[in-house]
Amino acid sequence: MIYINRSLGQAMVDDMQNYTLSYTLEQEWKEDVVSYNVIGQLNGTSASDDYVLIGCLYDGWFNQAVADSAIGMGIMLAIAKCLQELNETNVRPKTTIRFVAFSGEEAGLRGAYSYLKEHQNDNISLIIDLNQLGYIQSDPRQALWVFSNNLTMNASVAAIASDTDFMARVNNFTDFHAKNTTASPYLSDHTPFYRKGGYNILSFVKEDTNFNYSWRLHHRDGLNHTEGDTMKYYDDNEVKITAELIWNVTKYFVLNPDCRFNGSLSYSATDSPNDPRFH
Repeated sequence: MIYINRSLGQAMVDDMQNYTLSYTLEQEWKEDVVSYNVIGQLNGTSASDDYVLIGCLYDGWFNQAVADSAIGMGIMLAIAKCLQELNETNVRPKTTIRFVAFSGEEAGLRGAYSYLKEHQNDNISLIIDLNQLGYIQSDPRQALWVFSNNLTMNASVAAIASDTDFMARVNNFTDFHAKNTTASPYLSDHTPFYRKGGYNILSFVKEDTNFNYSWRLHHRDGLNHTEGDTMKYYDDNEVKITAELIWNVTKYFVLNPDCRFNGSLSYSATDSPNDPRFH
């Protein structure tokens, strides 16, 4: 994979029949690189050994890592911080929560496969996976997707999104879709768990409304390499509302005393994340 600046790339696209490129590739593949999953845990009050896993990739290509997924990592760390602060005020989750920053996602989900290999006998009641989020793009229209392999759980998330008023608060700039699927909908750190089977999974990702991989601005590494501009291509307001939605979903599944995950949860007004029990 060879990266070039956009003006050169555009010239090649405009004149594909007559354009040639000479280059010297001075990169090398490193065989001795070691990376690690980074794990934190907040113990629940139940004596059960099951836990909820909240995960996000922490590696990224240099020209798209802001939205894929430094934003996701920031949301996961913020949730961990908020839950720890609640824990210190004796608002404790019933189920243990494990936060996993997965390594090597862009290199073939290596951290996730490694984790599953080392923890294949763990009792993981729910996996919440965060991927690319919060970037700006209006054409083609984009959507925040939530995929799940549990139809009832997915309906609950859709109701929480409605309660969070996601679309109105992002000024109808981004759609919201909750979709049930029995197969891994795209390659992410949830994929090894989908393939193995037996796990309840929620995955948050932003893509176009038809999920055709049309995020066109994610390869911006600078205007002719004169300006590092990837930080210009995310929406601060949408990031905050996306984080609030994921936080509300997390609170619903781990803090509501009546909602210890059993695979058949339903969401109602009395379970609203705006309930005082959640604040």
